[in-house]
Amino acid sequence: MLAGRAATEQAPAPGSLDAPLAKRWHAPRAHGGELGALSRRWAQFDDPLMLSLIEEGQHVGATLAQAVARIADA
Repeated sequence: MLAGRAATEQAPAPGSLDAPLAKRWHAPRAHGGELGALSRRWAQFDDPLMLSLIEEGQHVGATLAQAVARIADA
């Protein structure tokens, strides 16, 4: 009987739940924004394949501005 009642209740309308949003989001980078420091950090895992994939991603990965432009074009 309780399961039948639970299925008949209405879900709240989208946007009706107010949640506070941060005015600005900032998280410090583990490598301080320096690619050399990032490479040294990942080198601690002693995995050459992972290092090569990360390095490739740094060189071919889209910047934030490029990603925004691609989304706008879509």
